[in-house]
Amino acid sequence: DGIGDACDPEHNVSFILLTSEPGEALLEGEDLRLTLGDGEIQAAVGQGGAMEVWLDGLESWRFLLGAAGGGQLAPGLYEMAVRQPFSRSRAFLSVSGRGVGCSEVSGRFEIGEAVFALDGQIERFAAHFEHHCEYDAPALWGTISYNASAVRERDCDGNGLPDREDIDAGRSTDQNPNGIADACEPGQQVP
Repeated sequence: DGIGDACDPEHNVSFILLTSEPGEALLEGEDLRLTLGDGEIQAAVGQGGAMEVWLDGLESWRFLLGAAGGGQLAPGLYEMAVRQPFSRSRAFLSVSGRGVGCSEVSGRFEIGEAVFALDGQIERFAAHFEHHCEYDAPALWGTISYNASAVRERDCDGNGLPDREDIDAGRSTDQNPNGIADACEPGQQVP
């Protein structure tokens, strides 16, 4: 098509992007991009239907995302996530890496793609997340892509434009510069 294989829907991509604020417990303000060149990125459906994604290589990272009540994850937004197993009635999220994890977690995540094989194992998965260690204010944001066919940037207001573009163009505000439009912050009504 003249555009290149990376733009073709059948071209599946695996990577992990992490961005943290200064003072955040896991990366302490650092940004990190992990690809297959950094180690093997794997994913599996774990206990209670949770999605487990991990990278083992020069760095070791583990991600656990799950729906409330242990249901199968589906595309959509999962608010008020906590660390498993503290609440079966809420979505759960856990991130650990570089030998550091969190005892208590708050956050949210959005599943962009979740395709399962007939045996229930994961074939393709894409998610964005916001993770707070020990309920602390500094955030870790991440994008996980496991064989994903298309990883789209966050568009929390559904206007067809990535939040980053809305913020840069002045169509949305971002008072606490976290890359999430203020109208889409937890507790806010999305227009």
